[in-house]
Amino acid sequence: MYSFNGGATIQTVPWSGFTKLTLNTEAYDPANLFSTVNSIYTCPNTGIYFCQALVRIADSALTARANIGIGIHTIETDGQWFQWNPCPVIDPPPGNRASFDYTRIARFNSGDQLRLYTY
Repeated sequence: MYSFNGGATIQTVPWSGFTKLTLNTEAYDPANLFSTVNSIYTCPNTGIYFCQALVRIADSALTARANIGIGIHTIETDGQWFQWNPCPVIDPPPGNRASFDYTRIARFNSGDQLRLYTY
């Protein structure tokens, strides 16, 4: 997705349920395939796509969680494409920072709408 230029996008998500993450910045999208309105990338062609994301959890947000999941797919649900991450043992603030990376190479069809989401 051509959606993130190294700046910060901050979003509060619930502790349960799948939530699409808001990506409201584009670094480069000459074909206008990514929507900053709904944070969805539309695949222009059927083929193999390289998807990558990094999600950083806010300071002090990990105190009660056992797992955090990240996925890029056409729907917000669990599946073989969804990566579950155990939360690390955390220290009291300010030392309790964590981030989770996600990489996927997958085949998508022309017109598929991809979104980044978490649980």
